[in-house]
Amino acid sequence: MNKFFWGLAVSLVIVAIFLTFKIREPKVSGPVTFEIPPPSPRETIIEEEPEPEIRFSVPEVISEAEPPRPLPPLDESDESVEQEFQELVTDTQLSELLLFKTFIRNFVVITDNLSGRLLPQKYYFVQAPGGKFLVMETEDEKIFMDPDNYSRYETFVKLVNSLDIQRLSDIYVFLYPLFQEAYEELGYPDRYFNDRLIEVIDMLLDTPRVSDPVELVQPKFYYQFAQPELEALTSGQKLLIRIGPENSEVIRSKLVQVREKLTAITDKNR
Repeated sequence: MNKFFWGLAVSLVIVAIFLTFKIREPKVSGPVTFEIPPPSPRETIIEEEPEPEIRFSVPEVISEAEPPRPLPPLDESDESVEQEFQELVTDTQLSELLLFKTFIRNFVVITDNLSGRLLPQKYYFVQAPGGKFLVMETEDEKIFMDPDNYSRYETFVKLVNSLDIQRLSDIYVFLYPLFQEAYEELGYPDRYFNDRLIEVIDMLLDTPRVSDPVELVQPKFYYQFAQPELEALTSGQKLLIRIGPENSEVIRSKLVQVREKLTAITDKNR
């Protein structure tokens, strides 16, 4: 069948279908018109992303304080942060432990990484402890943490123990928009930094209490905990163990106080 007859056959089929449809239509008086509605413009539906669910809201006011102060931009906040902490930590020796360059960003990075395996050292916001990490070796070639090692952390623990938690909480609340901004810069635009902070505090408070002696191994260069369950802990939890039982209890006590201050309003509303 050539193209002409093939085209004719197709046309006849279309006409037959059309006539069949017309025969089945009910009879109406007057001319029949077909109104074809204009195509409706495509509506672009923009779904608004839900607001991040906030578990622990930062209190607007924790204590009676001076009139509100202007909040500096994040990139210009180092001087303000230093001033706040110099008023908080009156002991010059202790205040020198803090590193104020990009303090807020560094604090956010370290906080977020405390639940990971390693801490990025270039973001530390406190001076590294002096001295060398001390160990003890036994005759049967076992390695243990030397309790004398814990004194390396005493100055830092003394700093933490000296903090007025109410005043510290006030500073945190005042600077909180900057902490949140720095957290969003890390890639968390839909999350709430205060929730992350409370989450990390809870993780630290869950650190198992370990008594001396703490056995170590040295498979390569760095020491590791000999017990697999300790080696599997987060970097923050390992740090609490490395500073020693007594120092660890001081830190735990302060973390509990901070958590109580920053969750008081939320907990009351539950």
